[in-house]
Amino acid sequence: MTLEQLNAFDAVVKHGTIRSASIQLQKTPATISLSIKSLEDKLGIVLFLRSAHRLTLSPAGVDVYKKVSVILQSINEVKTVANAIRSTKERNYKNSSVLD
Repeated sequence: MTLEQLNAFDAVVKHGTIRSASIQLQKTPATISLSIKSLEDKLGIVLFLRSAHRLTLSPAGVDVYKKVSVILQSINEVKTVANAIRSTKERNYKNSSVLD
C-alpha cells in the first residue's frame, strides 16, 4: 500500500465522491478510482459499497479509515517536526554566517 492510495482513500471519505477527491488532490478521477481499487486489492477487502454514483464506507472501510486517519495524522506530525528542525538549522546557519 502506498501513501498515494491512503491519501486517495482519505480524500474520498472526507469529500464523499471520487470527483471531489480528485479535485482536492489535483488528480484525475480515474487515478483516484484506480488508487482505491488497488488499495482494496492489496488489503483483500472492500472499502466502499458502490451504487450508481455513490460510495459509502463498508463496515471494513470504517475500521480501516480509523487507522488510516491516525497514520496520515502521524505523517503530518513528522513533516511538522522535520520543518521545524530544518527551520532551526537554517536560522542557526544564517546566524553563524553573519558572525563569521
